[in-house]
Amino acid sequence: MKTEKDLWEELEGRNPFKVPAGYFEGLTEQIMSRIPIDSYEGKGKVISLYDRMRPWLYMAAAFVGLLLIFKVFIGPATITKEVPKESAFVVASDDYVDYLEALENEYYSELYAEAIDRSE
Repeated sequence: MKTEKDLWEELEGRNPFKVPAGYFEGLTEQIMSRIPIDSYEGKGKVISLYDRMRPWLYMAAAFVGLLLIFKVFIGPATITKEVPKESAFVVASDDYVDYLEALENEYYSELYAEAIDRSE
């Protein structure tokens, strides 16, 4: 039995697919003769306005649904909750800035003191 490699080597360089002689001669006429042209002339599918608008209606309904979901989960918390003028974050950050300034002043005070001691 031939292996796959032997089969590929046998087919190398040539096309194994062949078209029967005279296949394309008159092919268009044969296909056109099989199509019943009379049954399709003048008859078109009537598409109603609702069928044309249905995808747009579905998309609009999806957007309205998303807006309602956001309104339910996000909306009431921001409307009913009053934000204080001075929030906890601002107070905490002011305390942190004061702390950093104190550390900086202490560091430079020690640095200046060492510099003065060395110069004397």
